[in-house]
Amino acid sequence: MLNNKIITDATRTSADKQHAQRLRREAESQLRLLIDESGAIFSDFYSYRYFASEGFLPGYNFPRLPLSAYIPGRRRRNDRIEYISRSRFLAISEFGPRSFLYHEGSHYEVSRVIIPATGRDDSLITTTTAKICSACGYLHPIRAHFNPDVCESCGESLPAALSQLCKMENVVIRRRERINCDEEERVRMGYEPKTVMCFSRSDHTISCRKAVAENNGLPLLELIYERSANIWRINMGWKRRKEDRPIGFILDVERGIWGKEKDLVNTTEDDPDERMSARTMRVVPFVEDYKNCLLIQPAIDLDIRAMASLQSALKNAIQVYYQLEEGELTAEPFPEREERRILLFYEAAGP
Repeated sequence: MLNNKIITDATRTSADKQHAQRLRREAESQLRLLIDESGAIFSDFYSYRYFASEGFLPGYNFPRLPLSAYIPGRRRRNDRIEYISRSRFLAISEFGPRSFLYHEGSHYEVSRVIIPATGRDDSLITTTTAKICSACGYLHPIRAHFNPDVCESCGESLPAALSQLCKMENVVIRRRERINCDEEERVRMGYEPKTVMCFSRSDHTISCRKAVAENNGLPLLELIYERSANIWRINMGWKRRKEDRPIGFILDVERGIWGKEKDLVNTTEDDPDERMSARTMRVVPFVEDYKNCLLIQPAIDLDIRAMASLQSALKNAIQVYYQLEEGELTAEPFPEREERRILLFYEAAGP
């Protein structure tokens, strides 16, 4: 809708109209790929995948579709768009803003994100606001009639809300003929990912199962299991950004182009396809999924080294006991790596 409006707008320049036409052609190609009438198993509208997401079928057999990085100008022999796919929790970092990809001997840069249609006349994207408990890492998405001041999980006071959260969609990458070694080293510093989660609700109450592991009557571990927890993985920004620099990334909400941080990447090139419009905003990208998860908290306080050892020991024990492969289980500390109080285990099955 937005691209059609730009194409028919007499006040727009020829370059803007050509750019809008190119975006519309890409959108039509991606729509054909999403519907995928020739092989519906690769479509988000696949019926078994829908039943799995609703809990009627095992989710690990029909996981949600991964995120894709489209390569403009390259097509396969069957005249279909070429793209690179990654699971959602991996894509939030590997397909992060201005990151580099190496594919079939070529260098690519993630330059643009595909902005989903909002159903409105303007070009603003849909963002979310949430509060994250600093004591246990529990997520509280802010809604019209839900804005808590204390954590639902541990009862601690919640910090200020995190705004401008933008759900990450598929991205577009462009080929880079030359990558300066200094530029690549700066980008290789990586991002600051953050994993948070919340339980599903049943009759306005949190749905989960709790247990306590004991030894001779003494509690050792507190366990909480949830079969359909909502897990978010948030890209807070560059890991080594300056202290006064806000979190998130600059995004052109009209063209979907990621802005460049002056202290991290080279900004001297003048590419017409990289010129941003006047409508920009700072967003914090995230992805989400529903997974089976287990929270484990020791009954006594342990230091960071003991928690790291416990995390590794429990993960290996679960994999051996249930005969899981190396990549089928993920373990992460909560609320932060530097402040480990709770261990989160969840299934990592995905395409």
